[in-house]
Amino acid sequence: MSNSGEGLDQQQPMNLHNKTDHAQLRKGFTLVLSGGAARGYAHVGVLSYLLERGLLPDEIIGTSMGALIGAACAVGLGPDEITNHIIKFSKLSRWLRPSLSHPALLDSHKLEKIFHGLFGEQGMEDSKIPLKIIATDFNNGQIRVFQAGDSVLIHQAVSCSMSIPVIFPPVPLENTAYVDGFLCANLPVQQVSDPEKPIIAVDVMSARANGPYQPEHPSWLELPGEIIEMYERSFYLMVQNQTRTACAQQQNIISLQPELAEFNLYDFDKVEPIIAKGYQEAVAVLG
Repeated sequence: MSNSGEGLDQQQPMNLHNKTDHAQLRKGFTLVLSGGAARGYAHVGVLSYLLERGLLPDEIIGTSMGALIGAACAVGLGPDEITNHIIKFSKLSRWLRPSLSHPALLDSHKLEKIFHGLFGEQGMEDSKIPLKIIATDFNNGQIRVFQAGDSVLIHQAVSCSMSIPVIFPPVPLENTAYVDGFLCANLPVQQVSDPEKPIIAVDVMSARANGPYQPEHPSWLELPGEIIEMYERSFYLMVQNQTRTACAQQQNIISLQPELAEFNLYDFDKVEPIIAKGYQEAVAVLG
Protein backbone atom coordinates (compact mmCIF):
# COMPACT_ATOMS: atom_id res chain seq x y z
CA MET A 1 0.00 0.00 0.00
CA SER A 2 2.21 2.79 -1.18
CA ASN A 3 2.04 6.01 -3.07
CA SER A 4 3.88 5.85 -6.39
CA GLY A 5 5.17 9.38 -5.88
CA GLU A 6 3.27 10.65 -8.90
CA GLY A 7 0.51 13.26 -8.74
CA LEU A 8 -2.68 12.34 -6.95
CA ASP A 9 -4.65 12.68 -10.16
CA GLN A 10 -2.24 10.27 -11.89
CA GLN A 11 -1.37 7.72 -9.27
CA GLN A 12 -3.20 4.43 -9.20
CA PRO A 13 -5.37 4.34 -6.08
CA MET A 14 -5.42 1.22 -4.00
CA ASN A 15 -8.64 -0.59 -4.87
CA LEU A 16 -10.46 -2.63 -2.26
CA HIS A 17 -12.77 -5.14 -3.87
CA ASN A 18 -13.31 -7.84 -1.28
CA LYS A 19 -14.23 -8.45 2.33
CA THR A 20 -10.63 -9.09 3.30
CA ASP A 21 -9.64 -5.61 2.27
CA HIS A 22 -12.67 -4.10 3.99
CA ALA A 23 -11.66 -6.02 7.07
CA GLN A 24 -8.30 -4.33 6.83
CA LEU A 25 -10.01 -0.93 6.84
CA ARG A 26 -11.97 -1.96 9.93
CA LYS A 27 -8.64 -2.18 11.74
CA GLY A 28 -8.41 1.56 11.35
CA PHE A 29 -8.12 4.32 8.75
CA THR A 30 -8.11 8.10 8.46
CA LEU A 31 -10.68 9.93 6.36
CA VAL A 32 -9.40 13.14 4.73
CA LEU A 33 -11.95 15.44 3.08
CA SER A 34 -10.89 18.28 0.79
CA GLY A 35 -12.29 21.72 0.32
CA GLY A 36 -14.26 22.50 -2.82
CA ALA A 37 -17.34 24.59 -1.99
CA ALA A 38 -20.52 22.97 -3.37
CA ARG A 39 -18.52 20.11 -4.87
CA GLY A 40 -17.77 19.12 -1.28
CA TYR A 41 -21.30 17.75 -1.03
CA ALA A 42 -19.79 14.63 -2.62
CA HIS A 43 -18.23 13.87 0.76
CA VAL A 44 -21.67 12.93 2.06
CA GLY A 45 -21.95 10.25 -0.61
CA VAL A 46 -18.61 8.79 0.44
CA LEU A 47 -19.72 8.80 4.08
CA SER A 48 -22.94 7.01 3.12
CA TYR A 49 -20.95 4.26 1.43
CA LEU A 50 -18.58 3.83 4.36
CA LEU A 51 -21.22 3.79 7.08
CA GLU A 52 -23.46 1.38 5.14
CA ARG A 53 -20.57 -1.06 5.30
CA GLY A 54 -19.69 -0.42 8.91
CA LEU A 55 -16.44 1.34 7.99
CA LEU A 56 -15.95 4.02 10.62
CA PRO A 57 -12.76 6.11 10.50
CA ASP A 58 -10.41 6.43 13.46
CA GLU A 59 -9.85 10.07 12.57
CA ILE A 60 -11.41 12.70 10.31
CA ILE A 61 -9.46 15.61 8.84
CA GLY A 62 -11.15 18.28 6.76
CA THR A 63 -10.60 21.57 4.99
CA SER A 64 -13.34 24.09 4.22
CA MET A 65 -16.48 22.19 3.08
CA GLY A 66 -14.64 19.00 4.04
CA ALA A 67 -14.26 20.46 7.53
CA LEU A 68 -17.98 21.16 7.80
CA ILE A 69 -19.08 17.71 6.64
CA GLY A 70 -16.28 15.92 8.46
CA ALA A 71 -17.11 17.69 11.71
CA ALA A 72 -20.79 16.80 11.34
CA CYS A 73 -19.86 13.12 10.97
CA ALA A 74 -17.34 13.33 13.84
CA VAL A 75 -19.98 14.59 16.30
CA GLY A 76 -22.28 11.70 15.43
CA LEU A 77 -24.56 12.90 12.64
CA GLY A 78 -25.43 10.35 9.97
CA PRO A 79 -25.50 11.00 6.21
CA ASP A 80 -29.26 11.68 6.16
CA GLU A 81 -28.98 14.21 8.97
CA ILE A 82 -25.99 15.86 7.30
CA THR A 83 -27.91 16.01 4.02
CA ASN A 84 -30.85 17.72 5.72
CA HIS A 85 -28.52 20.34 7.19
CA ILE A 86 -26.84 20.81 3.82
CA ILE A 87 -30.18 21.38 2.12
CA LYS A 88 -30.82 24.19 4.58
CA PHE A 89 -27.30 25.47 4.04
CA SER A 90 -27.80 25.39 0.28
CA LYS A 91 -30.49 28.04 0.40
CA LEU A 92 -28.12 30.90 -0.28
CA SER A 93 -30.63 33.58 0.66
CA ARG A 94 -30.32 32.44 4.27
CA TRP A 95 -26.72 33.52 4.59
CA LEU A 96 -25.67 35.64 1.60
CA ARG A 97 -25.60 39.24 2.74
CA PRO A 98 -23.32 42.03 1.45
CA SER A 99 -20.65 43.08 3.91
CA LEU A 100 -20.90 46.75 4.87
CA SER A 101 -18.30 46.82 7.62
CA HIS A 102 -15.55 44.40 6.53
CA PRO A 103 -13.11 44.22 3.59
CA ALA A 104 -15.05 41.38 1.97
CA LEU A 105 -17.92 40.87 -0.43
CA LEU A 106 -20.17 39.00 1.99
CA ASP A 107 -20.96 39.17 5.67
CA SER A 108 -20.27 35.90 7.49
CA HIS A 109 -22.47 36.42 10.57
CA LYS A 110 -25.40 34.41 9.20
CA LEU A 111 -23.05 31.62 8.18
CA GLU A 112 -21.50 31.53 11.66
CA LYS A 113 -24.97 31.29 13.19
CA ILE A 114 -25.70 28.26 11.01
CA PHE A 115 -22.51 26.58 12.20
CA HIS A 116 -23.28 27.42 15.83
CA GLY A 117 -26.77 25.98 15.42
CA LEU A 118 -25.28 22.76 14.07
CA PHE A 119 -22.46 22.24 16.59
CA GLY A 120 -23.57 24.28 19.59
CA GLU A 121 -20.93 24.70 22.28
CA GLN A 122 -19.07 21.49 21.49
CA GLY A 123 -15.31 21.81 21.65
CA MET A 124 -12.80 20.01 19.47
CA GLU A 125 -12.33 17.43 22.23
CA ASP A 126 -16.05 16.65 22.30
CA SER A 127 -16.26 14.92 18.92
CA LYS A 128 -17.01 11.20 18.98
CA ILE A 129 -14.38 10.61 16.30
CA PRO A 130 -11.05 12.44 16.66
CA LEU A 131 -11.28 15.50 14.47
CA LYS A 132 -8.83 17.91 12.85
CA ILE A 133 -9.93 21.06 11.04
CA ILE A 134 -7.55 22.96 8.78
CA ALA A 135 -7.38 26.76 8.51
CA THR A 136 -4.76 29.30 7.44
CA ASP A 137 -3.23 31.95 9.70
CA PHE A 138 -3.77 35.08 7.61
CA ASN A 139 -0.89 36.87 9.31
CA ASN A 140 1.89 34.48 8.35
CA GLY A 141 0.30 32.01 5.95
CA GLN A 142 1.04 29.05 8.22
CA ILE A 143 -1.30 26.10 8.57
CA ARG A 144 -3.46 25.96 11.70
CA VAL A 145 -4.68 22.52 12.69
CA PHE A 146 -7.55 22.74 15.17
CA GLN A 147 -7.81 19.53 17.19
CA ALA A 148 -8.54 18.06 20.60
CA GLY A 149 -6.68 19.96 23.29
CA ASP A 150 -7.34 23.34 21.70
CA SER A 151 -9.64 25.67 23.58
CA VAL A 152 -11.65 26.27 20.43
CA LEU A 153 -15.25 25.36 19.69
CA ILE A 154 -16.03 23.26 16.62
CA HIS A 155 -18.22 25.93 15.06
CA GLN A 156 -15.39 28.45 15.43
CA ALA A 157 -12.89 26.14 13.75
CA VAL A 158 -15.30 25.42 10.88
CA SER A 159 -15.90 29.16 10.40
CA CYS A 160 -12.14 29.71 10.17
CA SER A 161 -11.67 26.85 7.72
CA MET A 162 -14.45 28.09 5.42
CA SER A 163 -13.61 31.80 5.37
CA ILE A 164 -12.66 32.30 1.72
CA PRO A 165 -10.53 35.44 1.40
CA VAL A 166 -12.23 38.37 -0.36
CA ILE A 167 -15.59 36.54 -0.26
CA PHE A 168 -15.75 36.47 3.55
CA PRO A 169 -13.78 38.48 6.10
CA PRO A 170 -11.02 36.73 8.10
CA VAL A 171 -12.22 35.19 11.36
CA PRO A 172 -10.63 36.75 14.47
CA LEU A 173 -9.62 34.07 16.97
CA GLU A 174 -6.69 33.44 19.33
CA ASN A 175 -5.34 36.96 18.79
CA THR A 176 -4.90 36.38 15.08
CA ALA A 177 -7.05 36.13 11.95
CA TYR A 178 -7.87 32.91 10.10
CA VAL A 179 -9.03 32.20 6.58
CA ASP A 180 -9.89 29.18 4.47
CA GLY A 181 -7.58 26.20 4.84
CA PHE A 182 -7.32 25.66 1.08
CA LEU A 183 -4.50 28.22 1.00
CA CYS A 184 -2.15 25.80 2.76
CA ALA A 185 -3.69 22.31 2.60
CA ASN A 186 -6.83 21.70 0.57
CA LEU A 187 -6.39 17.92 0.95
CA PRO A 188 -4.56 17.71 4.30
CA VAL A 189 -3.14 14.19 4.03
CA GLN A 190 0.04 15.20 5.82
CA GLN A 191 -1.85 15.89 9.04
CA VAL A 192 -2.79 12.27 9.76
CA SER A 193 -1.92 11.06 13.25
CA ASP A 194 -0.89 7.57 12.14
CA PRO A 195 0.60 7.48 8.61
CA GLU A 196 0.97 3.70 8.84
CA LYS A 197 -2.81 3.28 8.56
CA PRO A 198 -4.71 3.57 5.27
CA ILE A 199 -5.80 7.09 4.33
CA ILE A 200 -9.03 7.47 2.37
CA ALA A 201 -8.50 10.86 0.71
CA VAL A 202 -11.51 12.41 -1.03
CA ASP A 203 -10.43 15.16 -3.43
CA VAL A 204 -13.30 17.12 -5.00
CA MET A 205 -10.87 19.52 -6.69
CA SER A 206 -8.90 16.95 -8.68
CA ALA A 207 -8.42 17.04 -12.45
CA ARG A 208 -11.47 14.78 -12.75
CA ALA A 209 -13.52 17.48 -11.07
CA ASN A 210 -12.49 20.15 -13.55
CA GLY A 211 -12.23 18.45 -16.93
CA PRO A 212 -9.86 19.31 -19.79
CA TYR A 213 -9.15 22.85 -20.87
CA GLN A 214 -11.11 23.69 -24.01
CA PRO A 215 -10.19 27.19 -25.18
CA GLU A 216 -12.85 29.16 -26.99
CA HIS A 217 -12.81 32.26 -29.12
CA PRO A 218 -15.30 34.55 -27.43
CA SER A 219 -16.68 37.75 -28.82
CA TRP A 220 -15.89 41.01 -27.08
CA LEU A 221 -19.14 40.71 -25.16
CA GLU A 222 -18.22 37.21 -23.98
CA LEU A 223 -14.60 38.00 -23.17
CA PRO A 224 -15.14 39.00 -19.49
CA GLY A 225 -16.73 35.63 -18.79
CA GLU A 226 -13.85 33.83 -20.52
CA ILE A 227 -11.33 35.79 -18.44
CA ILE A 228 -13.11 34.81 -15.23
CA GLU A 229 -13.16 31.18 -16.35
CA MET A 230 -9.41 31.25 -17.01
CA TYR A 231 -8.82 32.78 -13.57
CA GLU A 232 -10.92 30.04 -11.95
CA ARG A 233 -8.99 27.35 -13.81
CA SER A 234 -5.72 28.88 -12.66
CA PHE A 235 -7.01 28.64 -9.11
CA TYR A 236 -7.94 24.98 -9.64
CA LEU A 237 -4.48 24.19 -10.99
CA MET A 238 -2.81 25.90 -8.04
CA VAL A 239 -4.80 23.75 -5.63
CA GLN A 240 -4.14 20.59 -7.65
CA ASN A 241 -0.40 21.20 -7.66
CA GLN A 242 -0.45 21.80 -3.91
CA THR A 243 -2.32 18.52 -3.44
CA ARG A 244 0.00 16.65 -5.79
CA THR A 245 3.03 17.71 -3.76
CA ALA A 246 1.42 16.77 -0.45
CA CYS A 247 0.33 13.32 -1.65
CA ALA A 248 3.72 12.52 -3.16
CA GLN A 249 5.16 12.77 0.35
CA GLN A 250 2.56 10.48 1.92
CA GLN A 251 1.93 6.75 1.72
CA ASN A 252 -1.07 4.45 2.10
CA ILE A 253 -3.41 6.79 0.22
CA ILE A 254 -6.63 5.45 -1.23
CA SER A 255 -7.60 8.18 -3.66
CA LEU A 256 -11.23 9.05 -4.35
CA GLN A 257 -11.74 11.70 -7.04
CA PRO A 258 -15.44 12.11 -7.88
CA GLU A 259 -16.21 13.17 -11.45
CA LEU A 260 -17.63 16.63 -10.80
CA ALA A 261 -16.65 18.62 -13.89
CA GLU A 262 -20.30 19.29 -14.70
CA PHE A 263 -20.73 21.18 -11.42
CA ASN A 264 -19.48 24.63 -10.47
CA LEU A 265 -18.12 25.53 -7.06
CA TYR A 266 -21.24 27.60 -6.42
CA ASP A 267 -23.84 24.97 -7.42
CA PHE A 268 -25.12 24.89 -3.85
CA ASP A 269 -28.63 23.98 -4.98
CA LYS A 270 -27.51 20.69 -6.60
CA VAL A 271 -27.24 18.73 -3.38
CA GLU A 272 -28.51 15.29 -4.38
CA PRO A 273 -26.70 14.88 -7.73
CA ILE A 274 -23.36 15.92 -6.21
CA ILE A 275 -23.82 13.56 -3.26
CA ALA A 276 -24.61 10.79 -5.75
CA LYS A 277 -21.27 11.40 -7.52
CA GLY A 278 -19.43 10.87 -4.25
CA TYR A 279 -21.25 7.60 -3.61
CA GLN A 280 -20.55 6.38 -7.16
CA GLU A 281 -16.85 7.12 -6.77
CA ALA A 282 -16.71 5.22 -3.47
CA VAL A 283 -18.35 2.19 -5.09
CA ALA A 284 -15.97 2.36 -8.08
CA VAL A 285 -12.80 2.63 -5.98
CA LEU A 286 -13.62 0.76 -2.79
CA GLY A 287 -15.68 -2.01 -4.41
